[in-house]
Amino acid sequence: MKKITKKIAAISILLILSVGALISCGESSEAFELYQQMMENMANVESLNMDMTSTINMDMTELMGMTLTMVTTGNIRQVMRSETDIDMAMDLTTSMMGETTSMMMYFRNGVLYTEMEMFGEVMRYSMPMPLEELLAEGGGGMDDLIDFDEDAIKDFSISRQDGNKRIEFTLDGNAINDLMDQVMAQLEEFELTDDDTIIEIGDVTMEVVIDANGMLQFYRMIADMEITVDGESFSMSMDTVMTVNSYNDVTITFPDDLDEWEPLDMSWMF
Repeated sequence: MKKITKKIAAISILLILSVGALISCGESSEAFELYQQMMENMANVESLNMDMTSTINMDMTELMGMTLTMVTTGNIRQVMRSETDIDMAMDLTTSMMGETTSMMMYFRNGVLYTEMEMFGEVMRYSMPMPLEELLAEGGGGMDDLIDFDEDAIKDFSISRQDGNKRIEFTLDGNAINDLMDQVMAQLEEFELTDDDTIIEIGDVTMEVVIDANGMLQFYRMIADMEITVDGESFSMSMDTVMTVNSYNDVTITFPDDLDEWEPLDMSWMF
């Protein structure tokens, strides 16, 4: 059970990245065109600051005779100099089963640093995450990993309010499952996950708000899935909301002692 719970955060991040990559491709509809233009505008962003909330409900009745809810809130700051030269800081708080855990995560020079308190002890560790190698192995980027039909988008609508444009999508879970299989396979090559994890995703609903300058202001994704880890299955629903606070005025201050944080293999999460 401990191994299963450690995978939840990683799975949610993978899903957000995969769905984001999925809807950034495609063309022909007004919704697609609006989204593509936003993605082009954001390609020139040098930094951003956003708040996020992710609510995950897990039905583990068969495994534990109970359901669990995990709520993560926090702030994410990124400075992007290139596709592989990225600085990031995440200040996160996670609540589950009456317990609250605070975590600071930093990404710098291809290394992910994490500081968290568990059982009254502050833990600081580092894990290599070589973006250049990951992208090179995939053939030059996430777009090269994606091969799907435009029919992945089943429904969409566009509304306008106060100068902003709101796009709402329903994405076919089958297309997302195909994409997730590709992402998981690549991560297995780098020993960042294992082949004992199976994720089956249902249809996903998304909401995106684009401001008058064509920039992302709000993002929401709701997804249901069935997850099997080491032969044990449970269902999970995830509701993730992100709100952008500002662009191009973000700076990140890193702790002075990052080099002293304990090296840790990424496999502890899996």
